[in-house]
Amino acid sequence: MHILTICNHKGGTGKTTSVVALAAALQRSGQRVLVLDLDPQAFLTRLMGIAEPEEHESTLALFDPSVQASNIPLKTLSGFDIMPASLRLTDAMRTLTRPTDLYWISEALQEIRGYDIIMLDTAAAITPISLNAIIASTALLIPVTPEYLPVTGAEQTYHTLQTLKKRIGVNLNHVYFLLTNVWQQRGTHRRFVQYLRQKYFHKVLQTFIRTDTALAMTRADGTNIYDHQPESRGATDYTQAANELSNLLGITRQREPIAQQPKLDAGTNETDTQAQAFLDRLGSA
Repeated sequence: MHILTICNHKGGTGKTTSVVALAAALQRSGQRVLVLDLDPQAFLTRLMGIAEPEEHESTLALFDPSVQASNIPLKTLSGFDIMPASLRLTDAMRTLTRPTDLYWISEALQEIRGYDIIMLDTAAAITPISLNAIIASTALLIPVTPEYLPVTGAEQTYHTLQTLKKRIGVNLNHVYFLLTNVWQQRGTHRRFVQYLRQKYFHKVLQTFIRTDTALAMTRADGTNIYDHQPESRGATDYTQAANELSNLLGITRQREPIAQQPKLDAGTNETDTQAQAFLDRLGSA
């Protein structure tokens, strides 16, 4: 069983959208998936149309030593199981001050069985809860829109992981970047894609998620893009990303191949001052 944390210290990168779409895609390929909402703002819980849960029926219970994780009731929507978030997670976060408080999620997930993959959605910030998620994980996925602030946040997330490896021996061999909201005609996007691929090589998934209005539609009714527009670019891209991720993690064999996405070259006819200045600074660092 793999435990996959999806995180980026910068918000607005398609993190929660990616969790739902990837979970649905993995479920469609025959995997049994559990999603934990560990974001104190409970965006995934709201996106799936789940009402504010009782504390003992939410991920908040994972931080209660009297509760067995396997006894926490789950919601089943879009074909996968969900443990929703309580807004009281913010209160719990303030109490997690001891070094041992970084291992609540890791210990709790040892009690949960029967899934091929457990996905953890986290807040767009470094918090004791997001650190709990990273420490509990066997794999990490960093969604990143190829723009200045999201790329900066993605690199901060990656460096946080390296720090955890050095200080407490976190053993994460599977760390990947997923390019999201990619506008193929925008020179800025092509430059940042080139930068990430040149710096992180195989850690950047070959599949990228193109901009798609179908992904931007919020229904909050427990459904996903495959229920409404299964032939859309977003659905196609997330299916391919799920296949690629499954192969990398060794979860399953890839299903029927999907049409190859066009390559994103940096381009030579367009310039973008912010992107080029950022890349210049990185090159001279």
